[in-house]
Amino acid sequence: MKKCGLVLTGGGARGAYQAGALSAVLEICHEEKIPWPFKIVSGVSAGGINACLVASKLYQSNLLALSHEIREVWSKISSDKIFVTNAIELTLNGLRWARSLSPGAMHSTQKSLSLLNTSPLRDLLKEHINFSNIDEVMRQGLIESLTMSMVNYGTGLSQVFFQTNCDDIVCWKRIKREGLPVRFNHEHIMATAAIPIIFPPIQIEKVFYGDGSLRDYTPLSPPIKMGAEKLFIIGVRMRDQVSLGNMHAPTPAKIFSIILNGILLDALDTDLERLQRINRTVALLPKGHNTGLRAVETFVITPSQMLSEIAYEENEVMPKFVQYLINGLGNAREASDLISYILFEAPYTRRLIKLGRHDVFNRKEQIIEFLSV
Repeated sequence: MKKCGLVLTGGGARGAYQAGALSAVLEICHEEKIPWPFKIVSGVSAGGINACLVASKLYQSNLLALSHEIREVWSKISSDKIFVTNAIELTLNGLRWARSLSPGAMHSTQKSLSLLNTSPLRDLLKEHINFSNIDEVMRQGLIESLTMSMVNYGTGLSQVFFQTNCDDIVCWKRIKREGLPVRFNHEHIMATAAIPIIFPPIQIEKVFYGDGSLRDYTPLSPPIKMGAEKLFIIGVRMRDQVSLGNMHAPTPAKIFSIILNGILLDALDTDLERLQRINRTVALLPKGHNTGLRAVETFVITPSQMLSEIAYEENEVMPKFVQYLINGLGNAREASDLISYILFEAPYTRRLIKLGRHDVFNRKEQIIEFLSV
C-alpha cells in the first residue's frame, strides 16, 4: 500500500469543516476495517490544531472514538475559548493597536501586536492535546512524521518544522523556505494558527512566528518531503468559488477578506495545479528515465457550499463587541469571508462539521478505493 499523507490546510474557524470531514473519513475506515491510513500528517494554521488533536488522541482511541472526539472539540467551541471577549479588554487592545500605528509608537512600551488576545486558545490546546501521546504514537509507528509550517517574522522564511521517527529525513533549504526538526509543543500550534493582524505573533526561542499560510506557496511539499506517495487533502474553500462583483467601491471589510483569502487559501489550489503538471510530465517519461520527479496521487475534499455564506447567516451569534468592530469595516455581507475565519461559535461550527461529513459521505466509495490502494 502506498504511503499516504494527510494534508490539513488553514482557515481559522473554518477548521470545523475539516474536523467534520476527517471524522467522517475515520468512521468510513472503521466500518470498512481500514486501519489508520495516514503515516504522515501535515497541518497549517487551523489545520495544525486538527493535526495535533488527531495525533494526540490516536494511540488511546479506536477510529470511531477518535471521530467522536474531534467533533466534540469543535462542536462545543466558543469565542471565549479562543480569544478574550471582554469588551473592556477588547477596547483597550484595539486602542493599543491603533496607537501602535501612530508616529510616536516607536517610543511606546505598550504596543499591541494584534486585534485579539488569544491566551484562552493556549489553555484550550493544553486541555485537549498531550504531546507525550504524540511521542507514543510515533514510537508505535501509527504516524511516522508530523509537520507544521509557520512564517519566521525575522527572516521572512516559511519554516516547516517536522517531528519524525524516520532516520533518513534531514533538514532542507529552498528559496524562502526551510525544513527543521523539532519536538512539538503547544507554542508551535499557537504560532502556525496566528492569523496576521487578528491574532498575535508567537515567540519561540527568541524568534517571532506567524500563521503558517503566510509565504507558504507549496503546502503540499512538506508531506512529500516526508515520503508521502499519495495525499489526502482537506481544504476549507469551495473549489471554483466565484463571487458576483458589484459596481461599488470595496469597503475595508471586503479588501481585508480578499487579503485573508489570498494569504490562507489560494496557495493550495496553485500547488495542486503544479503537482498535477508534474504528474502529467512523469507519465510521459520513458521507463527508467530518472529526473528526480515522482508522481504523487491526490484526493481532495473541499466544501460543497460557500462557508462565507454560512458565516453570514450565523454572524449574529458573534460576541456583540466583535460585531461592533467588524461593522466599522463594512456590513456583514461584505465582511462574511472575514467573519468565517473568526466565528468560533457552536451554531456556525456545527453547521460546518455537518457539511464536512456530508461531503465525505457523498464520496464514500471513492475514498474507500483511494485509501485501500
